[in-house]
Amino acid sequence: MQVHQVQASWQQYAIMAVVFVIVFAIRGRSLMRVRPLKVEQLWIVPAIYAVVVAYLFVRFPPTPLGWGVAMLGLVIGGAIGWQRGKTMRIHIDPRPGC
Repeated sequence: MQVHQVQASWQQYAIMAVVFVIVFAIRGRSLMRVRPLKVEQLWIVPAIYAVVVAYLFVRFPPTPLGWGVAMLGLVIGGAIGWQRGKTMRIHIDPRPGC
């Protein structure tokens, strides 16, 4: 049986780099705007992640090594999230309801 290797050309990498730059430019521009904090909606994204992770752990139970990697990922993700929360600027509008 013969195996054919496909070599990626530099054009493929250039296209991916351009798409990456465009997406992050659009995302970065929207992150610079001041937006109101909607406390009542803060639970939605973590709940979606929790449902997806629970489904995957039930559907495809990890090995003991997999559990270790999952716990390590949880600790690292928590540390990164904690650091992001500490560095985030939150402004309180002195005129509520405006």
